[in-house]
Amino acid sequence: MNHETEMQAFDPDRLPLAQLNNPGWDPICFASNAAFGYLLPGLVKLVLTFADDYIDQFLFHLEQKERLTALAPAQAHALIEVLDFLLLHEAAALENNPAVDDLSRTREKLERQAGHVS
Repeated sequence: MNHETEMQAFDPDRLPLAQLNNPGWDPICFASNAAFGYLLPGLVKLVLTFADDYIDQFLFHLEQKERLTALAPAQAHALIEVLDFLLLHEAAALENNPAVDDLSRTREKLERQAGHVS
């Protein structure tokens, strides 16, 4: 199955961890920025449900500059809230995880995108 076919089969509200948690075969890498924005609520649900398993891949996608710059300020603000939640409530997933640095760096970029610094 190719990425296009796989992505078309996704229900954006029920994204499958098994198909998205493989850095070597992650169809989200090939999604347009518009498709990424469309799938973002499902990706957030995925990271909130499976933080231990998905946080690294989730942050990888957010680290892509073109992904962040394509977000509306309201979307960036919502993602700041998600990242803050992860920092507060997913300490086990982040403990001794280099993703903490990615999360902080991504949060700073999102603050600029949202038009404020908190």
